[in-house]
Amino acid sequence: MSFLDQVALAENQEFVRRVQMAMVKSAVAVVAEDPATAHHATRAQWATQVLRDPEHYADRVAFGVVTNASITAESTDNDIEFTVNSQWNAYAGVVTQEAVT
Repeated sequence: MSFLDQVALAENQEFVRRVQMAMVKSAVAVVAEDPATAHHATRAQWATQVLRDPEHYADRVAFGVVTNASITAESTDNDIEFTVNSQWNAYAGVVTQEAVT
């Protein structure tokens, strides 16, 4: 999919609403996860922001979701949810490696 095709999908309101629902589902799960989970505080902070304004964040995260080469307008809800989950730490700001200077 070309970049322009990705932009078009990320701006498609039906697709964005699907991403929004996946984000809410993921956010609820993150808030309920074991506090001993790696990076829980950072992950939960992002989850709380998502739950307070899911529309705002879905418009932005849809652009990340379409970077997964397997995502298309025909993708299943499970595929979208998997992608949201796989990108959660990135959006939450979890840093897993030290920066090289």
